Amino acid sequence: KDGEKKANDEKKAEGEKKAEAPPAAAPAKKKYHRTQLALTTTDNKHAGMPAEALSSAAAAEQRMREADAIIEATQAKRNELETYVYDTRSALHDALEAYTTQDAKESFSAQLDNTE
Repeated sequence: KDGEKKANDEKKAEGEKKAEAPPAAAPAKKKYHRTQLALTTTDNKHAGMPAEALSSAAAAEQRMREADAIIEATQAKRNELETYVYDTRSALHDALEAYTTQDAKESFSAQLDNTE
């Protein structure tokens, strides 16, 4: 046991010596060289596209926006018409039933169905 104890003590002592050793020198910093770059600019605002292509693209975009606006307006009007048909049909069978004849109610319901 004494032999093992001495071996362990020697290993611990070596580990402590390594821990006490000064840290290795820090790695050298990278050196950077600065060079001045020449940069030229132009007054062309749209350097990627010729003026003719840019104007035709802008006109196409405007046409697409107008088409989208027409589609949205049409959908809104269809929605309003559908709401009117449902509300009128409901009123015809509920609140206005006492004031209409059966023939007038059937005729108007048929017109509402065609409109829908």
